[in-house]
Amino acid sequence: MHIVYGKEQADRLKGKYTVLELDTVKVEEVNKDLTLFAVVDTEKLGLIDLPQLEQWGKLHEDLIRNLKKKDKNFCLQAIEHLTGKFGGEIDSFYEHVRGRFEDTSVSVKEKVND
Repeated sequence: MHIVYGKEQADRLKGKYTVLELDTVKVEEVNKDLTLFAVVDTEKLGLIDLPQLEQWGKLHEDLIRNLKKKDKNFCLQAIEHLTGKFGGEIDSFYEHVRGRFEDTSVSVKEKVND
């Protein structure tokens, strides 16, 4: 997966590639938040995938919106549908998001049991 940061860079690539927002992270060195984007080369996708590309993009956008709201149920369901899409290039991000919710569940359970 190719990752770029900043909306300006992402916008420049949108004409040629599918660009998907991933996450916003705090970068201590520059003391600001930067948004990360995945760049997917649609030429690597099979012809059968192209008609669904827009639908997958919308679901991915909904995932990011609900990730910011910390809506675990929506995010986990969306990840089930999105895993394997975009040529599998975004799957490591989806696993990372799934892990965030699983880590949260474990932390809550541990606190309850203490």
